[in-house]
Amino acid sequence: MKKYLPYILYLILATVVMLPFFSSGFLFLIDMTWTPNIQLADYLTNGISSHFPITFIFKALNLIVSLDVLQKALLLVILFISGSLMYWLAKRYMRSELAWTAGLFYMFNPFVYERFLAGQWIVLLGYAYFPLVLGLFLVFLKKPKSKNFYKFCIALVLYPIVSPHWFYIAIPFLILTGAVHLWREKKWSVLGIKIFWQRTIELVLAFLVVNSFWLFSFWRGDGTFSRITLNDFQAFKTLGDDQFGIYYNVLSLYGFWSTSKFLPKDLFSSWWIWTIFFAGLSLLGAWQILKQKKLIGLVLVIAFLPTLILAVGYGSDFSRWINDVLFYIMPGFKGFRDTEKLVGLLAFTYALFIPLGTKYFLELCGLEFKKRFLSLANLLAVSIVVGLVFLATFGIFDSFNQELKTYEYPAGWNVVEEKLATNPNAETMLFLPWHGYPSLDFAGYEKIANPARRFFSVPVVAGRSFDNRYIVETIQVEWNTYIDQLVVGDRNLDDQIDFLRNRDISHIVLAKVHDFEEYEFLGQSQMLIREYEDDDIVLYRIK
Repeated sequence: MKKYLPYILYLILATVVMLPFFSSGFLFLIDMTWTPNIQLADYLTNGISSHFPITFIFKALNLIVSLDVLQKALLLVILFISGSLMYWLAKRYMRSELAWTAGLFYMFNPFVYERFLAGQWIVLLGYAYFPLVLGLFLVFLKKPKSKNFYKFCIALVLYPIVSPHWFYIAIPFLILTGAVHLWREKKWSVLGIKIFWQRTIELVLAFLVVNSFWLFSFWRGDGTFSRITLNDFQAFKTLGDDQFGIYYNVLSLYGFWSTSKFLPKDLFSSWWIWTIFFAGLSLLGAWQILKQKKLIGLVLVIAFLPTLILAVGYGSDFSRWINDVLFYIMPGFKGFRDTEKLVGLLAFTYALFIPLGTKYFLELCGLEFKKRFLSLANLLAVSIVVGLVFLATFGIFDSFNQELKTYEYPAGWNVVEEKLATNPNAETMLFLPWHGYPSLDFAGYEKIANPARRFFSVPVVAGRSFDNRYIVETIQVEWNTYIDQLVVGDRNLDDQIDFLRNRDISHIVLAKVHDFEEYEFLGQSQMLIREYEDDDIVLYRIK
């Protein structure tokens, strides 16, 4: 029972965080727009994504569990495995109680806080999965048996399905780890080189077979990746702190591009002190693990500064230049767009080093660590790390400082969905207002990814624009021009109704959310029949 206690504690903490949200309704987060049903066709619009199997699993689970419950359960599981897998890895390098605090820090820190608020569950799932992949690789390097290799191989080839961004982060880190290992071992032989290439070929072949379902679309140029430019990096650049600058902000594990929510540091004027503790204890921990000649310690020390610079990305002139070079010469780098994802690797470094640094600091103070947990040194070490976690993520156990709530979709949306789904003449529906990220009145005025394509079962034409001056929408240029001219009055809908008919638009839905008044011309049209209207939505049929 004792060996399972850390996992039980992680589960309890994850449950405490998520429990307030298990009331009816969805969490409406920037990039986590879930609806009562999963429309698989929407996920195939721009080619098959790497995480399509996960979507399919949720589609199957939705047969027995509602999606609003599954949404919250997923976030709970992500928090739980973040702590659990970090603990599993960290206990190889430190005492169990210290390893537990490593998992706790990895589970709750500003990086996780910001990404959770944004609903970037794919990024967080990849972040949570990282200690497993790295740990299995380290086991294989220490004991290069076939069994260990195949465990690592399975974990790695599944990584793009879990999170393509974190797979891309993990690959260079694993290559660096392997290179440092070979340099330290200095054991080269013809047989060793032969086995190395054999394992590499096996790994590549397994990756291609398992991931073939999305690689074809990727190579063909479908999806978002092919349209990313340097403007995307500017639009999603890492943010600095007004007082302490960009590098200090990133060292504090902040920097996410969206600023729509209050963060723990916004509530404490002395938040910058946490970073001094993070860095100071991490330096002591790095010194300790380097003295023990542990491979992971050396690799993390080598990788720390490059990771910091790359995470800053377009946030500074120096790192921006490096970002631009990598954009053109490093395959796949442009898929990052938001380089602040790399802050997760800094969080991993802190999580491993801070408990070791805390132990070393207390030893320097004359305290002796004993086997029993209730010794003064053990209690102090755990209390220091737990205190840091609490301050750095203040409010996470209070619905993220009351910033997050659950909301139901308006009843009118369900009425419109039923009318369209049962109408044999319904072809394609135009959804307005024309925004990729509309502000939803019924969801606390949250600005989130447009839910229309996932909510309605009929084909939907809806805006995809980020409403960001740095990103020019290239897919819907014709639609953007058409809608803009209708809104400003340069075109008359009745005169231009054939534009919609020629594109098989049979219905128009207007959600009464932010700026819907700009579309009052719909109600004045002689070519539209109002089939349904309530306080939240209007359904029009084109004559």
